[in-house]
Amino acid sequence: MAERDHARTQRLLERIEHGDLEARQELMPLLYEELRSTARSLMARQRLDHTLQTTALVHEAYLRLGSGVDVPQHPRQFAALAATAMRSVLMDYARASRTLKRDGQQHSDFVLEQVAAPGAGEHSLIEVAEAIEELNKIDPELARIAELRIFGGLEHEEIADALGCSLRTLERRWRLARALLERMIEGV
Repeated sequence: MAERDHARTQRLLERIEHGDLEARQELMPLLYEELRSTARSLMARQRLDHTLQTTALVHEAYLRLGSGVDVPQHPRQFAALAATAMRSVLMDYARASRTLKRDGQQHSDFVLEQVAAPGAGEHSLIEVAEAIEELNKIDPELARIAELRIFGGLEHEEIADALGCSLRTLERRWRLARALLERMIEGV
């Protein structure tokens, strides 16, 4: 997010905090481009014949963010809210697609290896999301890191900034989260 947009976003967040209902309407268009960037990154890791388009993902997530009660307290928190909204949209889409399949074909629709260990392979979006939900029961912070990395498409530096921790700590925690997710998905 550009520095000018960052300052304007911060002012809008302050207005929202003081009960200004119009500020929320002004905030969402500012965050739209960031949402598009996150969606492009996320859709790049989907299988090539995925029928959900990036624009549709952006619009559905945008609607969910706009109608929700969660408002970021800081522009960095928007990435976390966007990751959660997009994960929700993709999960709903994956579940609906799975129920429509009548030929019994199962195929992987999410490439975890791009953010996980080399050779980790492909897993269904539902498998990855369910593993993150299980990880949340064990360690909510690790689950949040995984969600921001996998569904938010954030780099380590961005996640460390959003969570207020050092890059070194984040990288160590991501390695642990990634290993636990792989074990959960593989059923080890």
